[in-house]
Amino acid sequence: MIRRAIDIQSTRTADDGGYILTMAGLILVPLVIVVGFAVDIGGWYLQAAQTQRAADAAALAGVVWMPDFSAAEAEARATARKNGFEHGVNSTVTVVEDTGERLRVEIAQGTDQYFTSFFLSPFDLERKATAEFIRPVPLGSPKNILGAGTNLAHSNPDRVWLANSGWCSSRENGDQLMAGFQATAFGSDHQCDTASVQPNQYGDPGGYWYSVYFAQDIAGPVHFQVYDARYRFSGSDKIDDRYRSGSDVITTHYEVRDKDDSIFDWTNNPILVDHRVVGDDSSWANWQTLETVHDPRAGETYYIHVWTEWGVLDAVGSNQYALRVKEGSTFTECSALVTASCPQLAAINRLPMKAAAASSSADFFLAEIEPAHAGKQLKIELFDIGEGASWIEILDPSGTPVAFHWSTECIPGYTPTGGCSGTTTRLDVSGCSGHNQPGPRRWMQCRYNDRLLELTYDIPSSYSPSGSAWWKIRYRTGGGNVTDRTTWGVEVIGDPVRLTG
Repeated sequence: MIRRAIDIQSTRTADDGGYILTMAGLILVPLVIVVGFAVDIGGWYLQAAQTQRAADAAALAGVVWMPDFSAAEAEARATARKNGFEHGVNSTVTVVEDTGERLRVEIAQGTDQYFTSFFLSPFDLERKATAEFIRPVPLGSPKNILGAGTNLAHSNPDRVWLANSGWCSSRENGDQLMAGFQATAFGSDHQCDTASVQPNQYGDPGGYWYSVYFAQDIAGPVHFQVYDARYRFSGSDKIDDRYRSGSDVITTHYEVRDKDDSIFDWTNNPILVDHRVVGDDSSWANWQTLETVHDPRAGETYYIHVWTEWGVLDAVGSNQYALRVKEGSTFTECSALVTASCPQLAAINRLPMKAAAASSSADFFLAEIEPAHAGKQLKIELFDIGEGASWIEILDPSGTPVAFHWSTECIPGYTPTGGCSGTTTRLDVSGCSGHNQPGPRRWMQCRYNDRLLELTYDIPSSYSPSGSAWWKIRYRTGGGNVTDRTTWGVEVIGDPVRLTG
């Protein structure tokens, strides 16, 4: 009886073992499938992240070469290859020109299928990125003419002359870069006494740059022109300034650079022409063509580089001039704020100029701050600002004065009147008598004579101007005309290259 019970129990145990094995086998199959999906899906997520990072990097690296699409495409694919995605080998890297400043990169690569190949057909995993290069901030004007003052017949004068000082001029005359010295360098013999003064620490023999941007294709010849290119103090139509008696000779270069090889660095673009104009060349006393280009395309930018030669001992005055872009045989003034096809001529980084308005209050175009700069910091540099004025304001595109922080160098023993920093919506620049100067041998005693003021403003993340994105600077005098030989600079602090999608 006992043996029979043992036999029954053994049989049941054997039967249970077979049941468990059968059920385990049935459960194991979907479990393996689930685990296989989990492993493959995890791998796909990792691959997607790697592909997206590679697409982002490729778009950012390539866009700085636009509008040279061939160079941009080559750089984008080279960057993708460095990140493990080689076009035509283990992936497809497609580079698409979006606009003159935008580049789209799409990367497609087959997925790894360790388990899901039993259930899913092979497929490619794709990711894409679009990068944009934000052009340097345009200064001075949204029009096709810049620096035409009030002396030239055109419909809406900007009341600004472009200006480059001679090397022997003092920096306090208003030219931040081209003046060779901190203070007055010429003596009673009207020659440059370079041994007695310190060099201008802001000095840059490279001078100033202007851009000509084409938002749309233009058919036919386009002429880059300059007005009164040479320095001429005498004559009924003279517009230049003399800072001493005697004979001044200023040699000025007007160089035209070809369209962008890279929008990231325009200083290495091919030189189309370099006009060297000596002060006694009377043939330049009107509008003269520097260079003619044919059929410029949308997104292309050409450059005009202007500087005065250093080392000329009697180059003391200030050479004022104007630039314009003439389409065809007749010049027609236009503004990019009104006409989308209007070529935009503007200064880059710094604007050397003479403000000249026959009124006690005047607004001048300062810079175009596009919505892409939202959330960044706007930095404005005003050199030797406001002589003869009472105050200045910075106006946003709606015409509203903004509150900005200002500062200037505090030199021991030469502290400026009113201190070295503060926050305001209206900066006091009044007074040209009795104010401390930043060093000896200054002629003028204006409040900010020969000083560099830095203004900063935090652009709201919600910044999105409707219509024009141009900021302005407002001068107010005590009743006289606005006259100020100065240099303005504008910069947006932040990466000029960004991902947009």
